[in-house]
Amino acid sequence: QKEALRGASDGANATTIGRFVDALNGIDEHSSGLPGRCLVNRSTALKDAWDSAPSPEARAELSTQHRAGVAAGGGDGAEWGTTWAGAGVGLVPAHSQSAAAILEEVTAEAEAALKRAGLLL
Repeated sequence: QKEALRGASDGANATTIGRFVDALNGIDEHSSGLPGRCLVNRSTALKDAWDSAPSPEARAELSTQHRAGVAAGGGDGAEWGTTWAGAGVGLVPAHSQSAAAILEEVTAEAEAALKRAGLLL
């Protein structure tokens, strides 16, 4: 899932929002009552067919197709399944730094800023 998130181009095109994925997974009403945002993939591509399904049996077949895709190894979120992601997903750099590296960088920048500020006083 991490690779799928890192590979997302931007939140507007790489994600979808709604209650469809919950329905696809057999959840009638999410506990929060709010729609969820997830990465677009083969599971989310079933939405139009779901919306136009003529019967509960047709929707059940789409859920079966989704589960089969996940079971076949596509459940990492890139191809099938659900990878929840916010609208800012495209802002995650492809080669993210570790938390330790970020702390080191921020600390060094803060020290440099404080030293410069000391020279101004």
